[in-house]
Amino acid sequence: MKAPRTTIMLLAFVVLLFGCSALTPITNYTAASQKGMEAFNSLTYNFEHHCLASCRDHDLETFRLTSVDCDCKESKYADSINTLMYNAVYSYVLALKQLSGKDAATLPIPALSSSILASPGVNLKISQKEIDAYTTVGDLVSNAISGSYRKNKLKTFVSQGQIPLTSLIDYLQLNLSGNLNGLIEVRIQRNKSMFYEYSRNKLYTPYQRREITAAYYKIFDDLEAKKQTHIYFTKVLEEIKTGHHNLYKNLDAWNSDQLALNMAQTTATIDALLNKIEELK
Repeated sequence: MKAPRTTIMLLAFVVLLFGCSALTPITNYTAASQKGMEAFNSLTYNFEHHCLASCRDHDLETFRLTSVDCDCKESKYADSINTLMYNAVYSYVLALKQLSGKDAATLPIPALSSSILASPGVNLKISQKEIDAYTTVGDLVSNAISGSYRKNKLKTFVSQGQIPLTSLIDYLQLNLSGNLNGLIEVRIQRNKSMFYEYSRNKLYTPYQRREITAAYYKIFDDLEAKKQTHIYFTKVLEEIKTGHHNLYKNLDAWNSDQLALNMAQTTATIDALLNKIEELK
């Protein structure tokens, strides 16, 4: 999803009118990226939620009133890793905002503990690539907090952060829009099959079958909204990644009008996506 053309044209006019000295490529991008990352808190469905909901679906399907124990250990672990990766990206964005001259309370990134890296009884593991990316971003943010980086070192910060930041964002995108949404789709199809059988069962009255159909659509609409929220948020992540890549590949041309226009488009697109997420609440 891209920002409306009229918005982009207006931003372009402002950039050309006042020049890059008044509107740096980073200022609005970092503010929009911070808001974009905070939309993570709007995601109300995670792997643990899916695990518990799937257990309830099974209970409903088998007419079980007392639920059996639902083992969601791996789901909780996946959520904990997602949260760690999210916090790393969010802290990086705050550090970038701080270094670019905008006040921001940068958050320290805790080291990955051995219990996280090798959770007992859990088969799911994060790769060495994500571990290295997380550690590198953590070091960069720690240096930003301690004052080791100054504004004149901002380009070094962006250069060293490009690869690990991209890796962390890729991980979040795969887990949210890929893996989690894939599980939601499986649940949608399972409910569709179950409710279809109920709605066609002649033992139920027409009124009861209509109620069953209405219940299905309520569940369907809720799950579709959750899927769409994940999609919009991963698009926000994509825009953050794209904006950072533009800064990285134009390290020697941060004052160019073209880069300012590109960053303005990224900022506008993030804002438009956040409006879409808000509409789904």
